[in-house]
Amino acid sequence: MKKILIIGCAVMVIIISGIFTNKIYSQNSGRLHVVSLGDSITYGTGDPLKKGYTERFKEQYTLQKGIPVHLDNFGVPKYTTEDLLEQLNNQKVMNKIQKADYITLYIGTNDFRKSAERKFDTINIDNLEVGKNKYANNVNTILEKIRTETDAHVFVLGLYHPYTEFKNDQQLLTLIHQWNEEINKTITQFEGTTFIPILDLFQNSPKEDYFADSLHPNSAGYQQIANRVLEKVLLYENN
Repeated sequence: MKKILIIGCAVMVIIISGIFTNKIYSQNSGRLHVVSLGDSITYGTGDPLKKGYTERFKEQYTLQKGIPVHLDNFGVPKYTTEDLLEQLNNQKVMNKIQKADYITLYIGTNDFRKSAERKFDTINIDNLEVGKNKYANNVNTILEKIRTETDAHVFVLGLYHPYTEFKNDQQLLTLIHQWNEEINKTITQFEGTTFIPILDLFQNSPKEDYFADSLHPNSAGYQQIANRVLEKVLLYENN
């Protein structure tokens, strides 16, 4: 009797696992379709292998799960949230979003830089506060637009701190942390979203280890981001 019960439980686990798998990949014939949105970090600027975090995630996910990944990367260098909102009016982009299983979003570095007027050694706190509120409103609108097209799970990456060469880098770290808190607070209003923090990834390490220039990660830096994204995606799938 006990043996029958164990076999029955195993069968149920397999059935439930199969249902979950089919739910994720059903519309894409067994492939995971990922759409990546954002700026130069999503594009992969600074990576000599031109993979960024998106291609690295794609490779690692397939290796871990044995499931092929179709990736549409719409990252554009220098994009702000306003640019991304305009991009979401593009029907080609929206068509891909409609077919997506997962969406990754990294946006905000250029909003932060614009709010700071690219003068990071002397910060105008009032300007950063205005910029943060505008940024949060734009992220909210971006997610609203996405949700009109799909219920695909959206993984929103937080911002990292590349300004460690400035004497006030701890002030900048605190401000970026506040922007991340605002992102997290904004996305919790939407079902099917996960915040992925990456602020800790490059802390307490020599900048040259993980950066190709003053702003963009190198291959090692993008690998760190890809590892964190994979970790959070697998955690989501296993819950």
